[in-house]
Amino acid sequence: MMIRKYTDKEKVWLMSDLHIGHDRDFVWAKRGFSNVQEHNEKLIENIRTCVGENDEFFILGDLTLGDLDAAAAYLRQIPGHVHVILGNHDTERRIEFYQSLGWDVQFATRIKWKKYSFYLSHYPTICANEGEDKLSLATISISGHTHSNNIWQENDSYNVCPEAHNNMPVSIEEIISNFMDKYAQRY
Repeated sequence: MMIRKYTDKEKVWLMSDLHIGHDRDFVWAKRGFSNVQEHNEKLIENIRTCVGENDEFFILGDLTLGDLDAAAAYLRQIPGHVHVILGNHDTERRIEFYQSLGWDVQFATRIKWKKYSFYLSHYPTICANEGEDKLSLATISISGHTHSNNIWQENDSYNVCPEAHNNMPVSIEEIISNFMDKYAQRY
């Protein structure tokens, strides 16, 4: 597995479980929307508000459900260098579509941002090398999948589901800040 390395000059954003086109109220109503169209439009607007054309944007699985042709109009609006980490709803047809957009598609990946190391997966994952007092020694797990409104998932995996971040993407800087706060309380 190749480790992508980024510097503080590069903006890195993360989000999971967009569920564009998933016309089930247990998804869009829980996120505060009246219907799936409002949900789709607002999520894309929120992404476009944060993610710039030259930014790195990691989507940790489950981008769309339902009619892929209808969802495509939304997904084509996503800016930045898009990296898709596959989730449980990402079928072969969807994978082919993501690749047709020129997006990087993987099951999981590792990245380094400045001195910090991250393991990105759709699923909460146990990562070794937790730094007892130095976050820079840890491999930080970032995931989605659970649709929890808590930023902390099992095994200290950081949750980037829309429910946990007011339907917004999360910057790598915010994730580091949240981990530093957590480590300061722990040690």
